[in-house]
Amino acid sequence: MMRVGQHVAFNYKEYTFNRFKDEAYLFHRRERKYTVFRGLVADLIHLIFVESATRDLLYNRLNAVTHPGRISREQFEDALTRLAEENIVVLEDVYRRTPALPGDTDAVTHVRHHRDRPYFYAPLAANLFINGRCNQRCSFCFLDFGLMAQQEKRKLSCEEWLAITDELIHAGVNVINIGGMEPFLDIELTISILEKAYENGCIVGVITNGSISLSSEQMERLAAMQCYVGVSLEAHVPTVHNDLVNARGAFQQCVANIEKMIQHGVPVGIQTVALRSNMAYLEQFVEWLEELGVKSLSIQNIFAGPWCSHVRFFDLAMTPAEYRTIVERAKLLERTAKIRIEYEAFPHERPNDYYTGPLQGIRFRLYSMCSAGKTAIQVSPTGDLSPCPFTVGHSEHVVGNLLANKLLVLWHDSAAFGPFRKTRREDYASVACRTCEMFDICRGGCLITARWANGGYLNGDPRCSKVWDAVETLEAQSR
Repeated sequence: MMRVGQHVAFNYKEYTFNRFKDEAYLFHRRERKYTVFRGLVADLIHLIFVESATRDLLYNRLNAVTHPGRISREQFEDALTRLAEENIVVLEDVYRRTPALPGDTDAVTHVRHHRDRPYFYAPLAANLFINGRCNQRCSFCFLDFGLMAQQEKRKLSCEEWLAITDELIHAGVNVINIGGMEPFLDIELTISILEKAYENGCIVGVITNGSISLSSEQMERLAAMQCYVGVSLEAHVPTVHNDLVNARGAFQQCVANIEKMIQHGVPVGIQTVALRSNMAYLEQFVEWLEELGVKSLSIQNIFAGPWCSHVRFFDLAMTPAEYRTIVERAKLLERTAKIRIEYEAFPHERPNDYYTGPLQGIRFRLYSMCSAGKTAIQVSPTGDLSPCPFTVGHSEHVVGNLLANKLLVLWHDSAAFGPFRKTRREDYASVACRTCEMFDICRGGCLITARWANGGYLNGDPRCSKVWDAVETLEAQSR
């Protein structure tokens, strides 16, 4: 029974809140899974997430968001009862508001403003680069080594990283991944951040080149969190892997460390960049990985970067036609492999049954070729927020520093995300993007690859077969 003056409050302890258009995504911190609500219930949860309110005030606010008189009292009470039964909302004698937003945020105005945005209300995932150094020099790396060396000189302390982790948690980030450059060069910092995130209900992961040996105690700590460790391994042929990462003996080190982690119960997956030199052995590679005992293989298409200033993109990258054959081979392997096979592909290259569910947010997350500013964010070694890993160290892409700003304020209001959130076909220079039936979820592929390899952010990702075909047609017409 609710007493006079009691507030309906969001259960911040058990849940995080997110939304995509009219869908509210509630992530249970202990069970680490989502519950989704749609329509008026999504608006109701959003209002309560911003700040607690009495029942009558909340009813008036919900009608103010959706249109006066649209929601009956019975509908409102039914929705509130359902949320209370699932412990998403609780009754409290004190007023509460989310620490993720400024104290003067007006709940009704805020919900109205953000209920129809074409990106998630909060990033689903945060990728953290905790340092600017690496002991390998992969020929296909998308990072600027000079800029990353500057980042290394100004990298944050453990205390500062834990403060940023707190901010990510308050904002509703559910997945925290740690990357490089090589995170295991700072292994205690890496594990401290991951433990903080895991204790607060996040799914955690780390990406490594596998060259650094961990102690048994460190591996046990990773296993206790079920921390997914993605290891960059380019082939099961030692010379192929060593040549691609420019490091003698790298293959033997990597495999030995993978075996140790598996023995300690750490879930290990392999990440491989698809190149002509290693994809010739794909089927044999999968068989070898099955025997090794890893959980998965993720096949990634190459991304453009500063390396394009001295190498023509398709001298190193596979053409769309070449990569399409890799996708087809991966689809066949999916059916029979004992490990999970994942691969990057443009939406029109996915099977028709890839996702047939009703949720817009899930469809957008699965099909979108660019997560920057839409489903994910990147944090640099200095604490600067930027749209994606490919923008780290580039001052023009810095959104703001998370030690001095609230994540949701930067996420919602920064103009730096603008190019990555373009939703109008007519903004794109590529005729393939402007006429593509998958544009609304693809959004032009990787904008950074388009910039480095195709001359502009909105010129179309050259790895896409439709963009490739359009360019070839234009070139043929101009001859």
